[in-house]
Amino acid sequence: MKSVSTYKKKNIIMLILSVVMLLVIYNFSVADVFNVYAENKRLESELKNIKTAPLQINQISSQLASLTFTTIDNISIENFHQSLLNEVTQYCQKENMVLKNFPEIHYYKKGNFDVFTAITSIQGSYFDLVKFLNHLETQFKFGKVISVSIRSKKDLKTKRTYLTGTFYVQTVKKSQL
Repeated sequence: MKSVSTYKKKNIIMLILSVVMLLVIYNFSVADVFNVYAENKRLESELKNIKTAPLQINQISSQLASLTFTTIDNISIENFHQSLLNEVTQYCQKENMVLKNFPEIHYYKKGNFDVFTAITSIQGSYFDLVKFLNHLETQFKFGKVISVSIRSKKDLKTKRTYLTGTFYVQTVKKSQL
């Protein structure tokens, strides 16, 4: 009977020692393997980024070139007004939208820059107004959309509700001394 209890004690001690050994082995070797594996994956992703860096530089520089259209040196207030009016009327005719308001350009001088702001009001469905906003942001190269307001207005004569979008387009020009 005494031999059975000593075997049980030996087995329990053996089990505890094997768990301790597994923990020690894990800390000294397996943990390092996992850390090296994670570091390898991180470095491989950085290497992919480095390989595509020239392409990303070209893309970013082309995006930068497309963003610099907001500071145009050779545009006059008349050219800006006319080009925006042409863009808006062509789009409205193509999409069967109604140009409600196109007042004169607002001009002010801020430091060394002349700032031109045009306000355009167009009537149409929400989807058409959002498509027009996208068209202005991507296709119109003489200015930048700075604000949009879409509101419903009720026509008292016809008793119908219409959706009207007001678009603020702005361009900045360096002042000529």
